[in-house]
Amino acid sequence: MPDAELTLKLAKDIKEKLDKLSLIRKKSSEGLAEEAISQYLDLELWRHEQIIQGVNESMNNDYADEEAIKRVFKKNVG
Repeated sequence: MPDAELTLKLAKDIKEKLDKLSLIRKKSSEGLAEEAISQYLDLELWRHEQIIQGVNESMNNDYADEEAIKRVFKKNVG
């Protein structure tokens, strides 16, 4: 897919952090910004998909039974 251009105005402190990390990582500010935006969007999309899935399961009365809850609790808590 061809690249698309996006122009942003950043707060001065954010730009300074971006520039500092750019020097540390030896990567362009644009590359770091693209990486950060991509990671943020992936996380937010996943989060919203999980919420929608939970709402749909709730509306369908699709709940975990007591044994499933106990298995998860035992696995994660001990």
